[in-house]
Amino acid sequence: MKVTPRSEAEARKVSNKTVRKDGWYPARITGASEKPTRRGHEMIELVAESPDSEENGFRLLDWLTNNSLGAQKLRHAAVAVGALSKYEAGKIDQSDFPGHDVDVKLATDKSKFGNRNVIVDYAVAATESKKG
Repeated sequence: MKVTPRSEAEARKVSNKTVRKDGWYPARITGASEKPTRRGHEMIELVAESPDSEENGFRLLDWLTNNSLGAQKLRHAAVAVGALSKYEAGKIDQSDFPGHDVDVKLATDKSKFGNRNVIVDYAVAATESKKG
């Protein structure tokens, strides 16, 4: 395995899990892959990178599904990457997402394993931040 050598202080710094405040942030979708959910339904897993205040990448995973809970987020993601016509035609795939700048709305998911950010919505990338 190839490793990145780090001092103790550097290793501690990168290992600390940062949780951002809930709200809208700029991001770039850097990866997407189609895979089944645990129940065998279609899903697209997205990887989004959002710079932090020090311009480091803040990596987020998200899952787009066509079920009732994910319907609005899926449609908004399609709009954010300019693929609304494909969405409305009933077929969108993993190749429609990577390389697009978007805005993501983050929320905090609190669990017994600690807090983490989750993406709860997408919007077309804007030059000024969104409120809400």
